[in-house]
Amino acid sequence: AIKKIFNNDPAKSAPLRRRGSIGGRLTLASKQALMNFFGGTPESHDAVMKGLEWLASCQRPDGSWALDGSVGDGGDGAGGQAQGGPAPNPVGATALALLPFLSEGITHVRVPEGQEDELGQYQSVVERGLLFLGQQLNPTNGEFPGQMYAHSLATIVLCEAYGISADKRLQLPTQLAVSYLLNAQHVGGGWRYGPNQPGDMSVTGWVFLAIRSAQLTGVPISKDVLERAEKFIDTCAVGPPEAMGSRYTYDPLKGERPEKRSLTAAGLLTREYLGWRQDEGNLTAGAAYLMKNQPPERAVSLGDMYYYYYATQVLHHLEGDDFDLWNYRMRQHLLATQEQEGEMAGSWGPEGVPHGDRGGRMYATSLALLTLQVYYRHLPMYRPIKFGGRK
Repeated sequence: AIKKIFNNDPAKSAPLRRRGSIGGRLTLASKQALMNFFGGTPESHDAVMKGLEWLASCQRPDGSWALDGSVGDGGDGAGGQAQGGPAPNPVGATALALLPFLSEGITHVRVPEGQEDELGQYQSVVERGLLFLGQQLNPTNGEFPGQMYAHSLATIVLCEAYGISADKRLQLPTQLAVSYLLNAQHVGGGWRYGPNQPGDMSVTGWVFLAIRSAQLTGVPISKDVLERAEKFIDTCAVGPPEAMGSRYTYDPLKGERPEKRSLTAAGLLTREYLGWRQDEGNLTAGAAYLMKNQPPERAVSLGDMYYYYYATQVLHHLEGDDFDLWNYRMRQHLLATQEQEGEMAGSWGPEGVPHGDRGGRMYATSLALLTLQVYYRHLPMYRPIKFGGRK
């Protein structure tokens, strides 16, 4: 089914071919070409494979994962998380765990062409995870339990799984989950932990990634939703007078509005997806700000992975010398901090990671893997993509 839709029907495959889309991960040849061009290495590929192996080992019998690292149905605490750490949050954890598999091009019905032997073992892992998420979705209003962060992550999973697999069984759950997000938007344009709450830039950033995933899958998003979101993001802008949109804060309603690196990166990525041109002055100034805050050359812990995750995507879409330098530093940092021995081999510890106390090793590992997969996870959105003789 996927070959018919992707290869033989330009109209139906168009969402996978859009700028910034998810179509680059579907074959080994395309992934390797993108890695070669953008700076992936055999070492970074091996790190991703080790990470997937660790994630698969943490899946629980019911198909879920847990942020506390527990691998039994009763939450036995195994898997490297100390007692008193994060709550299990199985919906959020399962979504975080599934995303690197999907980013590698693995679904419940297919793996990238040319990697059947290497990745075929993970089809059942993804299938069991998707079944678990499907069981958690409220069929009445499309809500996933676990508040808006978990719902956004699970929605991204459904969108990507549906977009890559073309499995019609995923169409209705995907539309329900997206509809819940759209209906949860506050009148001011943002999102927070629950429906219709005044927004913050952090939750809104994750929600917008889900919206973008929906668009790339072919799920239509109302122009009104996007316009309200853009107005909210305007209220979070705290850059200097000459480039207000180059930096962002967490809560626009607070009296003090300090800029934050992570939310600046999230805001800039959202701006890219909302249509800012590559030469937009605020975007150029924002990218320069990111380049002043590069990953460390030497570190013993993962650090600000929340920031690195967003900033890597912003710069990847822009391409050029800045991304090449950033990628080198980012790639080497991730390779140096990945666990190499013992039962945690292939994972990253949450030490120094913002929200690491709540997200644990599962959260840190997922963001690290998604960052190492940036070369092919999304095609760079400012590069014209030709298909069928058209751009």
